[in-house]
Amino acid sequence: MADVVFIGAGPVGLYTAIQLKLYCPELDIRMYEKYEEYQRKHVLIVDKSSYKGSHPDSDFQALLSELTGTVPTNVIEDKLLDFARSLGIEIKYQPVESVQKLAEENPETGIIIGSDGSHSLLRKELFDDKKIVEEDLQYIAELKYKVRGTSRALSSLMEYIPALTLTNHFVSEHVGKIQEGETPISIRFFIDEETFREMQSLGVSFKNPLNLERAKCIEEPGIANLSTSIQRWLVARNTLANDVIIEGSDKITAINLPVYRSELFAKEQHGKKWFLVGDSALGVPYFRALNAGLLSANQLAKLLDLHFHPENKPEKSKLSSFAKISSSLDQDRSVVELYNQRVSSIADSEIQGAKLKNLGVSTAITSTHSMQKAPVSSLKLPVETRRDMKAINPEPHGKISSCSMM
Repeated sequence: MADVVFIGAGPVGLYTAIQLKLYCPELDIRMYEKYEEYQRKHVLIVDKSSYKGSHPDSDFQALLSELTGTVPTNVIEDKLLDFARSLGIEIKYQPVESVQKLAEENPETGIIIGSDGSHSLLRKELFDDKKIVEEDLQYIAELKYKVRGTSRALSSLMEYIPALTLTNHFVSEHVGKIQEGETPISIRFFIDEETFREMQSLGVSFKNPLNLERAKCIEEPGIANLSTSIQRWLVARNTLANDVIIEGSDKITAINLPVYRSELFAKEQHGKKWFLVGDSALGVPYFRALNAGLLSANQLAKLLDLHFHPENKPEKSKLSSFAKISSSLDQDRSVVELYNQRVSSIADSEIQGAKLKNLGVSTAITSTHSMQKAPVSSLKLPVETRRDMKAINPEPHGKISSCSMM
């Protein structure tokens, strides 16, 4: 019998389960996960302050110290998975098709936690998928590829800004850490909603990406314009940073950058307590989604510890005056009410921060478009780089080219 069941064993789910097991070693914890091999390998940026308030276990803290800064998703997942297994947390590789059936399979389980991502089944079935905030802040076409050896980002004044003036989009780039002799590179092109919809209509997604050659052959105007920007940027990176793409490593996906938050994050129903954590609860862009999930996970683990161990509540005599007032206000409130309150505060803060960052991005996009109309700074580029970038234009419709052979 499992005391607590998780739907989803991604980074936030594992992080929550580990802390709960450390707080409550007597609990049997079961996690349902669809994939035996993790599907994601993209890079995340982990703010070490997101671990503040996590369980103080020395081995756990040593592990977290390794998982800060720029870290690939699969590295985070692998290390947390190994730690979870070492604590005796059960990982059951089985897709959950119905929350009701899951509850029937675990009739004695009193706590069920949805850590099943932005398309959360638990949020849809138990929380009616109600969101009080939901909007797209930006649309992006992301190019990912690998090069052999090391690489670098273009220098701001002498390379990046001059190259930016010869593209049709605002561009940001991220150069990862070399692994096994290869360096992963991600380049984001900020596109309009129309181009994003064009890519969606062609089925472009994380699971079905475009490659560079295929993108050159697409005649939809937004994608053709995007392809020109991508090719020009790659010319700049090839001549300035010596990038040579490893064959078959290039992938182009369409991404929307949404902010959203569930109306509720916890509820009591059918004799069980249900919780949302991580992307199932809220979503924010600009590398804050995982961090927001970690913050909510810290709260959930602590509150469930007090739920299972009410005797661990601090004595009022040892609290400050402010803490005593807070303790009195919380005393008669359930774990469901407290979690809703605390994660609501996290969500409001993270969404406000995301919108402020987006304002800066929008300003940068507007400035970029102004520079592109009069690309004077492109003169800072080497003559060959500038010439080769300008030489790239969309393939005229009807012209016989390699696309006809694809």
